[in-house]
Amino acid sequence: MSHWAALCLPTVAVAQGADRYQLGVLDTGEIVDLPLDAVIAPTRLLVLVDGVATTAPFAVAGRTLSLRLPDELPGAIHRIVVYELVPEGRRYIGNWEFETTTGGWSVIGTVMTEAGIRGTKDRSETYASGGGRLDFDLNEGRLRGGLSFAMDERLNPVTGGRISVGDWFIEARSALVGETMKLRFGTHYFDNDSQSFDQGSRRGVSARIGDPSGNHETTVFAIQATQASGAENLLGLADADDRLGGFISTFRPVEGASLRVTLAGYGGRDTDLPNGRAGAVNGRGLAVSGALGSRGDFLFAVDGSRWHDGQNWRQGHSYSLDTSFDIAPAGLPGGLVFDLAYARTDADFHAPLNRDLFTGEETLTLGLTRHGWDWEWSGDVTVGRTNIGGAPALPVDRLMRLGMDVTYSPDVFTGGFLNGTSFFAGVDMSMQDRIETPAGAVAPTDNTTYGLYLGLSRLQRDQSLALLYTHDRFEDRTGARQHHRIHGLETVLTYSPRDWLETSFASKIELTDGPAGRVWTARGTGATRIDLIADRLAFDFEFGVETSTDPAAAEGGYLGNALSWSLSDSHRLVLSADYGSGSKQHGLIGEDGWIFGLALRSDFDIARYR
Repeated sequence: MSHWAALCLPTVAVAQGADRYQLGVLDTGEIVDLPLDAVIAPTRLLVLVDGVATTAPFAVAGRTLSLRLPDELPGAIHRIVVYELVPEGRRYIGNWEFETTTGGWSVIGTVMTEAGIRGTKDRSETYASGGGRLDFDLNEGRLRGGLSFAMDERLNPVTGGRISVGDWFIEARSALVGETMKLRFGTHYFDNDSQSFDQGSRRGVSARIGDPSGNHETTVFAIQATQASGAENLLGLADADDRLGGFISTFRPVEGASLRVTLAGYGGRDTDLPNGRAGAVNGRGLAVSGALGSRGDFLFAVDGSRWHDGQNWRQGHSYSLDTSFDIAPAGLPGGLVFDLAYARTDADFHAPLNRDLFTGEETLTLGLTRHGWDWEWSGDVTVGRTNIGGAPALPVDRLMRLGMDVTYSPDVFTGGFLNGTSFFAGVDMSMQDRIETPAGAVAPTDNTTYGLYLGLSRLQRDQSLALLYTHDRFEDRTGARQHHRIHGLETVLTYSPRDWLETSFASKIELTDGPAGRVWTARGTGATRIDLIADRLAFDFEFGVETSTDPAAAEGGYLGNALSWSLSDSHRLVLSADYGSGSKQHGLIGEDGWIFGLALRSDFDIARYR
């Protein structure tokens, strides 16, 4: 569990590598929890629902934004876009998409642009940048689509400029013999229980047919094996060495029951096989999930793959079992959840659509989590082995990990420091020990690592505070004495005492003590915004500095000043003066110094319904 986990417990599934999060089907008026990437004061958040700044109440706890959806949402496809208001304008945080059962048609979008001139007394350049997203939903969801894009800065006649495309799709829905059929082009996200698939975004073509009640669904696809990016290969099928075809079929054997079965298969070519070459690959998978009585659930998956190394076919399997039981006795408030997870993946297993899967390992994990009124804690222990199903000439290591995390959020609403404050702490220990060393194998790397973190987060109406201390230690047990110790202290502060004043500060200090000696590093950033004339004239100041006692480390600093005049709700004229030094130099100058600019910043929010 990461050090910041207590500030941001995951609340939605994230499509890795995508710029959009999928929330599924929601009801109007429902409360959703959205993860933020930092501790941000509510006064600095801009939340757009279908392109319109929301007036619905929302709250921030640590790094989680709780938002109540509006009671009326015309159209079927909707988006929540969250920004942080910063001196440069808006800082994009996240884009969440969900569906409702309402009909009609809708066109929504957000486009941000900036164009201007900047330079010094010796040189100057014109530039333009921007980006945004457009979505449409026609005829009650029968035809819908979306496009996210960005434009780079340069309008230089030599280097030129270009527009890059993020995710995009066009999807048509129709009825076929009582079933719902969907034909989709562009970016795809596969959400299923098979180990052969992750939730990354990939471009391609698919046809999906399923029961409207959700009892069964089958998708046939042709997609690129690598994740989607850039403006090239928009359809995802241009490269014959980066193309897979396959299917995913999910069904419930007993209608209305929780038991669900998923079958999957694929085949084609991958540009990045385990040997670093392109070649043929195919695979298949089976997953079964369901409830265990009224207080538990399980998920079992088995997958297999075959890939050609240029001379021979190599194959491997992956097995996983996850179970969870609420074992809290009657009368105990909250819950007490016991988790058991087993995973085994052969060294030669290769899933081109799930590249983050660890191979050659076998692990067993036991965990216990307590959800209380004020307290929440979790502990786990994992044991494992390496080189599972691998070559006999490779070594085998034993792995073990112990960890515990605790969070205390006192239910205090009467004022004082505890009001809105949460405390969190955690410890972990990991060990790696050699148990088999064949002749000629690499030497053992036996080691023990320890981790500790302590912190608090405090949020009130006009201010927020987060503190985090971390200590990580690496103990080399091979005799080489390559020990490391790292101490870190992070701080985040925001303060908005008046409607016209907002300020923030963040810092991180780190001490590394290793074989090369002690190294100090420090980073700090700050920003202040002052509304000189309400909704018309504002001044922004920001700074940043990075320093280290390591001669090879990057050091530098910057200052930013901006005076912005709102010409209308969508357009602002910005006069800026920025200074950069060291690693924070501006690319136009290539040396320490000031750069001045004049720009027009525009924000366009589109929302049309019927």
